[in-house]
Amino acid sequence: MSQKIYVNQSGVYNVVVKFISPQSNLAQAAANLYFNDELFFTLQTSGTEGRPNTQKICRVELKQGYYEIKTEVVKPKLEMEWVEIRK
Repeated sequence: MSQKIYVNQSGVYNVVVKFISPQSNLAQAAANLYFNDELFFTLQTSGTEGRPNTQKICRVELKQGYYEIKTEVVKPKLEMEWVEIRK
């Protein structure tokens, strides 16, 4: 997944993700999150048994400007539905 965002105002933002995994809650899944091609965060989670999960993963200080957000699945069976930056 790849998306571009524009930050209107410099400040501290919450990073929120929505993901899903068909595996049981005993299975492990992981994905890397990149901001402008720089590794920013690694999400590690158990399976969600097919149920979507929304989670605030961290806070980040961003300057005004454009950002490209990419995700890379490290362990299979994890689907990142979206990533949001919230004030």
